[in-house]
Amino acid sequence: MDSADEEELLFLNASIAFIQQRRKPRLWVRNFFKKRETHGVCSSLYNDLVIHDAVGFKNTLRMSPEDLEILLQKVSPKITKHDTNFRQAISPKDQLLVTLRYLATGDTYTALMLISRISKTKISVFVPEVCKAIVQVLADYVKMPTTADGWEEVAQNFKIKWNLPHCIGHLDGRHIEMIRPKNGNDYINYRKNYSIVLLGLVDANYNFLYVDVGTPGKISDSEVFNNSNLCRSLQNLPQPKPLPGRTQPSPYVIIADDAFALSKHLLKPYSYYQVNGHAEKMFNYRLNRSRVVVENAFGILSARFKVLRQSILVSPTKASTIVLACVYLHNFLRKSERSVYLYTPPGSLDEMNPVSGEISLGTWRDKNQGMILLQMGPSLDCPEGVAVREEFKAFFMT
Repeated sequence: MDSADEEELLFLNASIAFIQQRRKPRLWVRNFFKKRETHGVCSSLYNDLVIHDAVGFKNTLRMSPEDLEILLQKVSPKITKHDTNFRQAISPKDQLLVTLRYLATGDTYTALMLISRISKTKISVFVPEVCKAIVQVLADYVKMPTTADGWEEVAQNFKIKWNLPHCIGHLDGRHIEMIRPKNGNDYINYRKNYSIVLLGLVDANYNFLYVDVGTPGKISDSEVFNNSNLCRSLQNLPQPKPLPGRTQPSPYVIIADDAFALSKHLLKPYSYYQVNGHAEKMFNYRLNRSRVVVENAFGILSARFKVLRQSILVSPTKASTIVLACVYLHNFLRKSERSVYLYTPPGSLDEMNPVSGEISLGTWRDKNQGMILLQMGPSLDCPEGVAVREEFKAFFMT
């Protein structure tokens, strides 16, 4: 080897050594995320509240520590991830706490990243997964009756609490705004926003008996109902029987508003131009008085889960799962003796005075609920539905 070759080889070796010296080792996990266990709000704040401030814990999460632990135990098998040689998996507790904060506040994934020290990429992946797990493990908390006796029990609760016999629920819906999806024109609602429809049937205790989520916002509200499992399940209702003090058999009915068409099993108030006297006004008053249950259910839902107040920045399928998780959590907390008064404190819901019949308004109405109402409009009322409404009007006048 001559001197020129030796010099070239020495230069090459020196260059390689210089490059290796300057090259920084690749970080599989950023230092910011490494401090999640000690500085992340999920671990530090959660632990501080549990140990030092039980009242603050309840006011922050609107549920008891016991119910949070029950929920964590239910979803953990479905969302547990395994550590790798390069990264530590996000614990089920952290996944659940971040998801609950997202549903409660509607924070962006970037904002959640900064307080949880979990990357927004991971958050965007596990939030829909946790919501899906919540819906699966709480499936029994949103369920329609499947027998005539079950519907009869629902009707009895309306009769006792709201003095409204033969009522099996109040029906309403909202548009949930979202970003423009594929086939975006199908999702444009009457207010020119992109949305999916949330349709819900509510019982006398402000709980959801049935929900249908995900229909494109362009579809009419009556069409959503007519194509729903709820409409098909009306075949299992109790047989018609006379209203108290009447002789004409009357079917069991769902109460709705002008967004839906009058039918045999769907009752709605008289429209403005149909009110001709005291009888129609009394009918409307009795129906509208009991409709506070569905107004309260949707109002509390959006007051507690602020993600529903803004445009959801995911696909329609994931948005539907997020909305369903909110509904199932609503029923879970409403039916829990430990959390019901944390989720809906005394005075937050509308209540009817059993003596005077007057309604005292709940504090949830002080907050803008944000969700878009269904569109009111003319609809074709079937003759059978008209006859049922006339019978209820005669009953209210007795």
